[in-house]
Amino acid sequence: MKRSKLILLTFISFISFASVAQEKLASTEKEKAKPVKAERPFSVIEKGALLSKATFRKDTKASGNVIEIEALNTSGGSVSMGNSGGQLAKAVMPPATISDITSITGNYLSTRDVSKSGRGVVMQLVDVNFPYRGRISVSGQILEFEIKDPGFWKISLAVSE
Repeated sequence: MKRSKLILLTFISFISFASVAQEKLASTEKEKAKPVKAERPFSVIEKGALLSKATFRKDTKASGNVIEIEALNTSGGSVSMGNSGGQLAKAVMPPATISDITSITGNYLSTRDVSKSGRGVVMQLVDVNFPYRGRISVSGQILEFEIKDPGFWKISLAVSE
């Protein structure tokens, strides 16, 4: 009788040990199978209070290592648009301007002015060495950013009142 109890006890402990080992193996496989969250290819380090929008987009169809910066004000048009019936119109913001670009890491070969309008300016940094970290002054507001992946990047900035 003692022998049968000992065999039964040994058998139960063996089965419980095997099931615990399988559960641990399954849980470690699940942990390994969890997808690793992809790191963002860009980051904004500092953004001025009057920069109401700062969007980064990589254009996969374009070629070259270029950063295109579009800086626009949120209110555009001419002063005469709001002038009706002899009333004075609300002053329209001047066009957004890019006054300074400082490279912190990485560099670029040259700048190219793409367009200017009544709302702002579009310019490009050409032949950029990535990773690039820069600091831009747009109408007195600072934007500091870092882009890690090479390619053609478009940065859209909106300056509000």
